[in-house]
Amino acid sequence: GEPDWVSLVPVAIVAIVLFAVGVWAFARRDLGVTSRIPWPSIPSGLLGLTGATARSFGERFPLAMWWGIGVGLMGFVFGAAAPSFSTALAQLSPDTIAIFKSFFPSIDLFNGAGAFLQVAFITFGYILAGFAASTLVGGWASEETSGRLEVILSAPLTRAQWLVRSGLGLFLAIALFT
Repeated sequence: GEPDWVSLVPVAIVAIVLFAVGVWAFARRDLGVTSRIPWPSIPSGLLGLTGATARSFGERFPLAMWWGIGVGLMGFVFGAAAPSFSTALAQLSPDTIAIFKSFFPSIDLFNGAGAFLQVAFITFGYILAGFAASTLVGGWASEETSGRLEVILSAPLTRAQWLVRSGLGLFLAIALFT
């Protein structure tokens, strides 16, 4: 029932030795000093080191890429579901078919998958494209309000040059999304 302090001495010695080894290993741990570890990196054009256009496009590249992938997956799912959905629409009651025909008088929704894709994907695609463009433009416009523009304009670049060049990068991101 009494503490045995003598048995803790080897444990303390091991802890002190391991602490010293850890400090020594930490000081020597930088493997990049002795050898280069090959690792894929972001292309230099996307880092924004070559000007306002590259910087603007590089900052919006991941967002535009993921928006494009998301809308593409939505189109894939709609395309896969379109034939069965068109046949299900054709089996609706005549009153429901009349409602659909009043909303879309020039599109025959019941004769194939193409008409359904035209209505569903284009409608939702335009909505998602609007959301994507607003997030891309919002990131571009936030440079003015976040205080980053003062840092950017510390380079030999006027506001008009920044507007045109970074706007071009924004349009390139929107083109990537599209």
